Amino acid sequence: MKRGLLAVAVAVLIGGAAAGLAEVLVKPGPIEQLRAERINANGDAGGPIAMLWSIETYSDTVYAEGPRGAAAPTQIRIVPPDGDPTEPRPTRTLDPAANVGVCPNERPPFGTTWWSGIVPHDMAEQLRASGQTAWRLEAYGRMGWVPVVLIDSGCRGVGRG
Repeated sequence: MKRGLLAVAVAVLIGGAAAGLAEVLVKPGPIEQLRAERINANGDAGGPIAMLWSIETYSDTVYAEGPRGAAAPTQIRIVPPDGDPTEPRPTRTLDPAANVGVCPNERPPFGTTWWSGIVPHDMAEQLRASGQTAWRLEAYGRMGWVPVVLIDSGCRGVGRG
């Protein structure tokens, strides 16, 4: 009887440790968060902005969250390597009471900019394979179109269902 209880307790501890480790590994690390904050600190002055991103594993849908306040863009467009941008798509503002961010179970700060959309398959495959892409995102804000620095959140297959 004692062995059975001990085995269950060990299994619960190992399962809890594995779940905790998995959660730490999928969150954007402190370096990525600091990098995004540093980039966005001057985003309202016409410089690039940073957005954390994630991508679905079963579709070519990309999710991105970015700056608040004056640096928050109102639209995002995709720019392929040949330089002919797609039609811009609007962003929206997230409320942490009702929305999660690019990683599951993570609540973004109030007012975080949110954008999602189906991207070209080549772009999606590059992001899945290496976390980088030859395609670019551009954001429209107070100073016009600016580049978006994509920062990998480490999350995949998040879904908004």
